[in-house]
Amino acid sequence: MMLDRRTTIPPDTAEYREETKPLELAMTKKFASRGCLTGEGRTVKEAKDELNALVDTALADSYTPVLLSYQGHHALAYRCPVGWSYTLLRLAGDGKSEVGCTVFVGARYDCIQSAAFHIIQNGCNINAIRSVDDLPSFLENNSLRSELVYWCRWQRAALCAQMTGQADVHKWACEHASDPDFA
Repeated sequence: MMLDRRTTIPPDTAEYREETKPLELAMTKKFASRGCLTGEGRTVKEAKDELNALVDTALADSYTPVLLSYQGHHALAYRCPVGWSYTLLRLAGDGKSEVGCTVFVGARYDCIQSAAFHIIQNGCNINAIRSVDDLPSFLENNSLRSELVYWCRWQRAALCAQMTGQADVHKWACEHASDPDFA
């Protein structure tokens, strides 16, 4: 039996399920939503079960926000329904503040470490950071600490490339960032 748009077969018959199986798999996923969370499945029950699991995950863990500060740069890490995010803040002396970008990260620890990296990078003196020991302790992730030290070295090399008139500043900085002169 061929099915086309004019053929109507009750959806609860075996013939319908058998004949439309490829179409059913591609076109009839079921969805259940609550707020910004959506569960999906082959049946409404599967979609609701997935949605309930997503809600349980969203409600687990801590909801206590974390405010990080470094050299006048701030980041507020907070829990939202889909995980952890942070927003960059710049507080002015006149009581006004500037809100920068918002970054969605996922897990709490990763979010806090990413926010720490971001505000340190925004507020650091590239000449003052020569080793991981020069970084604030709230940046705990060793990989990010090493990356930030290398970033400072690269910035010093790029500045040197600009001052000496190098044609390709980026290439020169990449080639020379590991030189002892920029350590």
